[in-house]
Amino acid sequence: MSNGGNSVTKVKPSEKIIDAAIKLIKRKGYSEVSLRDIANEANVALSQLNYYYKNKEGMFSAVIERITKSNITRIKDVISKGANSKECLQNLLNFLEDTIERTPESLRIIVDLTSMALWSDKFRGLLNSFYDDVASLIEVHVTSKSAVKYSSDDLSKTIFASIYGIAMQSVLNPLQEKVSLDHLNVIVDN
Repeated sequence: MSNGGNSVTKVKPSEKIIDAAIKLIKRKGYSEVSLRDIANEANVALSQLNYYYKNKEGMFSAVIERITKSNITRIKDVISKGANSKECLQNLLNFLEDTIERTPESLRIIVDLTSMALWSDKFRGLLNSFYDDVASLIEVHVTSKSAVKYSSDDLSKTIFASIYGIAMQSVLNPLQEKVSLDHLNVIVDN
């Protein structure tokens, strides 16, 4: 389709559905979003959700896949720009601080999806894969470049758990004094 020489791409209904689901979950949380809400937001018939995703679990699996893939891509891009372990970690921490300040709902949705994963084997597998991928990025770009007495696998998981915990503190209590990520340097400095 052409519009004055500019190419206009039509968004597939399946993509509109996922976009709408993510938007609503970020705004209201998973437990407050119904399939009807998603259909209305996507401006599609409710039956299209079942057509494309079979059931609620299938649709939310697609949501998890989209969000985790996007986050892994962003984290990989940010963390890989460092020349050494300190720069890689600092890039990751700056990314996290920026996310906390500008789009805390991006972290809330990860927490919400993680909560869902406690009750669903399929969601659990998807989220475990995401967390393993983040820890692997930290291992490759941060801990493998450090001279430390611990294994890079153990250290990468410790760093990731610390970063995740600090992010959750910020999301759960946004009015508190800004949480400092500086103390994480002690992990890399040792």
